[in-house]
Amino acid sequence: MAQENLGVDKGKKEEQGKWVLADYDKDESFIKLDVGEEVVGRLAAKKENYLGNLYYIIEKEDDEIIKISDTTNLHKWMANIEPGDRLKIKRKPDRKLPQVDGEPKQPLQMYEVYVWNNV
Repeated sequence: MAQENLGVDKGKKEEQGKWVLADYDKDESFIKLDVGEEVVGRLAAKKENYLGNLYYIIEKEDDEIIKISDTTNLHKWMANIEPGDRLKIKRKPDRKLPQVDGEPKQPLQMYEVYVWNNV
């Protein structure tokens, strides 16, 4: 009855429009390294997203700014890296984790992080 009170014909209104995906600000600077890939640059900052998850902002040697999400293994490597440090992050093959209660676990992403040393 509420529809009748508004003078809206539900069927006709839906035929006149369509669902479209809402726009939102996309951050295209986040990258995910594949196994064997590496990135070289300077650590610009360590930041947290709105969920409190850590990510790293890196200025590559060609001045492009990229962001890499933190992972368990990458976090350990990056613990002593400070903004301004020149680094190379290399993705290694994933490590399989043991199953708990028969449930498969996601493999652990493995990395190696090198820092520039002026010898």
